[in-house]
Amino acid sequence: MVMGACRDERGLMTLEWLLIVALTATLGAVTSVVVQRVVDSEVEIVGDPAVRFIDADVRAASIADAANAAAVLAGYDDDVFAQRCGTQLVSDFIRVIASANWTPPFTSPGLPPVLETPAVCAIEPLAGLRG
Repeated sequence: MVMGACRDERGLMTLEWLLIVALTATLGAVTSVVVQRVVDSEVEIVGDPAVRFIDADVRAASIADAANAAAVLAGYDDDVFAQRCGTQLVSDFIRVIASANWTPPFTSPGLPPVLETPAVCAIEPLAGLRG
């Protein structure tokens, strides 16, 4: 009779390990499904034209900020910043931007130069993105 009890315990231990393995496999499967759904939703958001237009607007603002800093600190080259705002920005965001218009900064003469009018890199969305 003692031998039968030993076999029952071994069977229970085997069953417990089987349940642990099954739970681990289930947890892994559920985790992979959840991660895949999160990744898919992020891909949809990043590919959204409205989000891409916001990215373009942020990039345009950073170009204008860099031009303003360069105008005050010296080292400003209008051709470089106009090209970054115009050709480069439009080519990087060709699916959401119709055009980009550059207005250079104006600094007052003197030392140190004072920024009178800040630079602006204004972008126009494609017709389908206008609200």
